[in-house]
Amino acid sequence: MRRKNLFISVLMVTGLVFLTGCGNDSAENSFVENQAEDVAVSDTEETKNEFFALEGENPDQEEEGSEINDSMPKEVPQLPETGAKLADFVPEGWELLDSVELDFNEDGMTDYVGILREADIDPVDYIWETENFPRILFALAGDGMAGYRMDFQDSELLSGEICYDGTLSAEGVAFTTHTGFGSGLHRWKRSGSSSTYLDHTYTYREGSWWHTLSQEICRYGDYIVYYEKNDWENGVKIRKRASTDWADIEERWDFIENGERSPEEYDLEYELPLDEPPMSLEQIRAHEELSPYGVTDWEVKDIIFAEGAELLENMVKTPDEKSPGVSCEWGENDVFYVFSVDSGKDREFDCLAIYDRQNKALSVLAKEETEIDDICRHKGKIYYSVKIMEEEEAVGVRLNRMELDGSGKETIFEYRYQGTEQEIQEDGMPSLGLYFEIGGDEIVAQVYIGNGNLDPFYRMKTDGSGREKIGQMPQLYQ
Repeated sequence: MRRKNLFISVLMVTGLVFLTGCGNDSAENSFVENQAEDVAVSDTEETKNEFFALEGENPDQEEEGSEINDSMPKEVPQLPETGAKLADFVPEGWELLDSVELDFNEDGMTDYVGILREADIDPVDYIWETENFPRILFALAGDGMAGYRMDFQDSELLSGEICYDGTLSAEGVAFTTHTGFGSGLHRWKRSGSSSTYLDHTYTYREGSWWHTLSQEICRYGDYIVYYEKNDWENGVKIRKRASTDWADIEERWDFIENGERSPEEYDLEYELPLDEPPMSLEQIRAHEELSPYGVTDWEVKDIIFAEGAELLENMVKTPDEKSPGVSCEWGENDVFYVFSVDSGKDREFDCLAIYDRQNKALSVLAKEETEIDDICRHKGKIYYSVKIMEEEEAVGVRLNRMELDGSGKETIFEYRYQGTEQEIQEDGMPSLGLYFEIGGDEIVAQVYIGNGNLDPFYRMKTDGSGREKIGQMPQLYQ
């Protein structure tokens, strides 16, 4: 099973999946202040939504031909360049979901940031069909007697498959978007349930907007089970986890309700350097246009195979055919990704590849006779995790690294399942996976162990040295 923990960001999501988020001194409290209204569902609906909210599907959506699938959303309009007042920038058939006042260019005049959505659309459709019913994020600069002029509009930053509408806050020359979704950890309902809240902060500097901070919080009521912060201004990423074991939640819940314990106490905390600089809105748009999702031409003029990664050329796949369960990474001129191959001889391979967009060359760097769980490029090296197979069964996981051309492959971390023979006979071998993130010269790796086992977390140098176990946690989603 290819399974990604929330701490691997995409940018997750996320995305940068997707680059939307939060960030001022009181941003963590804003998650509560900016929650959307509860979604009312029956007990029966709650049960089925628990699974579908996790899987990203709509249990009430019918097969193709249903009312939702047949509904044709309006094309995203181009907003006016100028207007006398805020209402002049709201097109016919759209409505202002939220807006905030600020002076982002510091000229002493009131500016606005707002969110638009289509009017007269069922809120449930917005939750399940955000790609078909986009929201428009926009900023207006005060222009004195002339009114206001458009600074930017964007319909991608608030996109997502399952997402509440979202609100805004502002401080100084920055604004923050607040969105959220049900996580499926218990039931999809705000009162006494689990939901995830996302905040993204954009700061105006030297004529451009920069994505400077993001936060993600997963709550069970007031109990915070997961907190993630990416602070590009200070170059640090922070990860905090509290136990998701029901006994622990119930015990701590009493302490929280009685005021004897803060909901913001965690069982596992760590920081890593955030190596990437902040991105401007222009860079975010350009980056997205270069992604595999925005490209239709994957012409291949040359195929290069690293030693040990040889395939028949007709087995090689381009980035649009990548394995759906593994994130890809793309730069200005290339895409780094994983694709799967069925050899037709009861053998399947996962392959690591890089597609050079400029030269239209595709390099296959590694071939593994098992699933590749996670990949990363960092400081001129490639890192990827795979399962350890014995007698066609996964018995452990390992983390490999190699040069960008596929040479010099080495194993820098290995974990083998330590269950007893009786446990294995009774429950079978659990699903295993290895997920990691890198910052500076360090790696934090999480070994996923199924069957309700605790996941160990390890911290080490990027060459595998100095390894230490820093914690052991239940899976975030159970």
